[in-house]
Amino acid sequence: MEALLPIPPIALQLRSVISMLTYVDELVFGITGDHDATPDVDELARGIELGMARLVTRALSRKPTSTKESRRSIRLAN
Repeated sequence: MEALLPIPPIALQLRSVISMLTYVDELVFGITGDHDATPDVDELARGIELGMARLVTRALSRKPTSTKESRRSIRLAN
């Protein structure tokens, strides 16, 4: 297997669905949307990307206060 991707279900008349999957050291988002009902799904995806980039930047700029936090920061950086 080369990749594990979250595929949100299309059911219950939902207009768009976001799912997240964590596996090993990765966090992956999957978005399914009805273009007629939610034409700005691309904007939503860009917003998620921007928000995650900001979170990672803040996490990496924090000074670790313990060995446990230091290890967590190293995993985020990779």
